[in-house]
Order: sequence, then structure tokens, then C-alpha cells
Amino acid sequence: MDLALQWGFLSVVGLPIWLGAALSYELALLGHFVVTNRWVFGQAGHSWQRLGQFQVTALAASAITLSVTFALVYGPLGWFFAGGAGPFLAKIAGTVVAFGWTFTSSFFWIWRGGAKA
Repeated sequence: MDLALQWGFLSVVGLPIWLGAALSYELALLGHFVVTNRWVFGQAGHSWQRLGQFQVTALAASAITLSVTFALVYGPLGWFFAGGAGPFLAKIAGTVVAFGWTFTSSFFWIWRGGAKA
């Protein structure tokens, strides 16, 4: 969804890359929230509190992904992760750690046992 929206914002609407990429990411994130809220956790209504928590979790997940990626590429293990497929492996590791954060925060903070709106 993110890439399709970005393509539309850049190619059809003519937005600058920085704006089209940011808008497409945020709209895809909102779509992800709606699907997760309704179909994964069975919430009939929407909650501004849950949406805010979801946004904070997503921002933290981005920071975690980048932090782990950069720590592996530029840190003590940089000799292994700096070249070839290394940066991609580092990004995968960062994504796995961020997934753990997102999964945990979804179940124990945002939707803890079907949190009420």
C-alpha cells in the first residue's frame, strides 16, 4: 500500500519525494492500524488513545530498526556487516528486533486484552 500511494503522490500528483514518501508511509500506517484494530483485535470502534499508542510504537520500531542496523554496520561487528550482503543482514536483524517490540507492545500496551476505547 505504501509504495502504491507513494507512486501516486509522486507520479500522478507530482509531490516532492520527501512529502510523497512521508504521506504514503503515514497513510499506510493508518491503514495498518485500522486493519489491526478491527480484524486482528476485534475492536468495533476506534480509539484516539490506541491510535496514538500505535503511532508511538511505530516510531519506536523505526528507531529500533535503524539503531540495530547502524550498530551492526558501524559498530564492533562492522567488519562483517559493512560489505556485500552485510547491510541487508543488519537490516533484517533490526527488523526482527523491531518486530519483537511491535508484537509485545501491541499485545501488552495498545490492545492489552481488548482495551476499551
